Amino acid sequence: MPEAGQITRPPRNSRSKLALMDMNILLALAGGLVPLSRKYEACFVFFKKQASCHDPVMARALESGYSRLVPKAGDCALQQAKKRRSETRHRPWPLSQRPGFLIRRLHQIHVALFQEACGEFEITPLQYSLLSALAVRGTADQTTLAADIALDRTTTTGALKRLAARNLVERAINKDDRRARLCRLTSTGKALLDKIEASARAAHRATLAGLTEKERGLFIEMMRRIVAGNANRDSATALFD
Repeated sequence: MPEAGQITRPPRNSRSKLALMDMNILLALAGGLVPLSRKYEACFVFFKKQASCHDPVMARALESGYSRLVPKAGDCALQQAKKRRSETRHRPWPLSQRPGFLIRRLHQIHVALFQEACGEFEITPLQYSLLSALAVRGTADQTTLAADIALDRTTTTGALKRLAARNLVERAINKDDRRARLCRLTSTGKALLDKIEASARAAHRATLAGLTEKERGLFIEMMRRIVAGNANRDSATALFD
């Protein structure tokens, strides 16, 4: 038997069968006049003085001395993979199965819960994050705070100005760089942060209320892994300020 991809010609004085293991060779010889199914298998018997074929494609193949074609296993696998990709490309993808949609929806839910729990303090989740970051750092410039809460400096500066207007944050000019502002909590800001802390934590717990304690820990860990893996990607716009 011939090896895969090898071609054997018939002896001149005997009748024999030939095997062609690579369909691509036959298609090339046939000139690509008609497409042939991968499952098609033809066997031709050559005679010493008599051979005929009314199909021009097969005739050309016969004239070239080839007889039997069998598709390679790799070719079949490639065809099946292409079919699967085509099916996946056109498969419906409901919004309820899209991570991005679910994350945005969960953020909406959290903001709504935060407003319910902390509405009396007139503080947004973003502003609460800024107050919390300042409580940890004591004093920080606006660029550092923007990095802490993962927002651009322009959006962060606007939020700090609104907090300063309520006397919750002090924005002093940096003596070493007059273009920069050093921010710190005022006594009013510290007092407000103490009051809002319990309600804000309750809003966070309510966001994950549908999960068990173990699931909540696992969910937060998975979110941290995703965030850490995309640390260089930031949003230029804050949805809530």
